[in-house]
Amino acid sequence: MSAGVYKELQDYVYNYRHKLKLKHNHLFDCHKAVLGNKLKYLQSVCDDESIKAKRLSLHILRHSIATHLLQNGMSIENIALFLGHSCLDTTQRNFLYFCAL
Repeated sequence: MSAGVYKELQDYVYNYRHKLKLKHNHLFDCHKAVLGNKLKYLQSVCDDESIKAKRLSLHILRHSIATHLLQNGMSIENIALFLGHSCLDTTQRNFLYFCAL
């Protein structure tokens, strides 16, 4: 994650979300379909042709982030918490599935 993206995400989490006075702790305040459409739009306007050619979805993005966390030393237990899995087996099965893709 670039420093600019990190700064924007911090501003969103600590400033913008606070102003909205949300009654939940979800990171984003919109429906999954809206986020999926935004992801597809960002992919379409990206300058990198290899990113445009990828099969992207919110679910794939979620597990790609988890894989990067694992590769950078985060424990599988903490990744399970990050993903909201109540059972460590779920996280381990998902890693096996996504590694096979």
